[in-house]
Amino acid sequence: NYWITSSDVQAQVKGSESVVVQSVSVPVFSNSINKVDKYHRLPTQMGVNYLYFTLDGKPQAAVQYVATGSGFIDMKEKHGFDFQIRGPNNLDLPQIGSYDQYSLEYNYKKQTKILVGDFNNQVSNLTEFSRFGRGLAFEQKIGKYEFRTFYQNARFFNEQKNSLGGGLKYNFSEKWTFGLNFTNKGLIKKTIEFRTNLFGINSEFENSKGKITSEVALSNAQGKTDFAIYNRFNYQFSKLTINSETVLAGKNFHGFYNN
Repeated sequence: NYWITSSDVQAQVKGSESVVVQSVSVPVFSNSINKVDKYHRLPTQMGVNYLYFTLDGKPQAAVQYVATGSGFIDMKEKHGFDFQIRGPNNLDLPQIGSYDQYSLEYNYKKQTKILVGDFNNQVSNLTEFSRFGRGLAFEQKIGKYEFRTFYQNARFFNEQKNSLGGGLKYNFSEKWTFGLNFTNKGLIKKTIEFRTNLFGINSEFENSKGKITSEVALSNAQGKTDFAIYNRFNYQFSKLTINSETVLAGKNFHGFYNN
């Protein structure tokens, strides 16, 4: 809803033939703004994948439907929306190698976020670094505080069943944050099913020279308590970069790391 015009100025000293010219491009905006086409706010793609092949002389066929979209529901861009639909599951066909996924994400003013379906769950480096599964998560930012809670059933990982928990993070400044988190997991180790409680404390500091991330976590399962520590350090000194990462987890610590 704007166009470019030029503003020209010419100056000439009296009695001289030389002329000084200055030209500036100026964007001109319209007083009335046309509404953006509604399909541009939430672009969506839908389709069907079909594959036919022969394996050991036997004909095989597979179909998978796909629908994805990401954008905003309203013109003021307060209500964000993102979804992915892909199915059915074709992991039993190596030629396709794709799994089903049903994900829905809603956010409001970048302060509130709701995740439904399949998503990557990340709590902390020690308790749950990143686990793909199906469930529900809620995130809320209030001032310098960030709150998150979740329930998830892990996928493609046979040693873990369901997990639930939450976390609270406080932003002291743009460079320094401090967080607390709690997670309860259902695990299967050597055909034995049990649940473990995990409690972690973490902090992160970052500036133009480097970044340091530290965490201490406790695990309680089957009547035994153990701990784990994590520290990652990155520092840029002129042309020299220093990187360090330390992970220590006990035999009875059943978080993202064990033994």
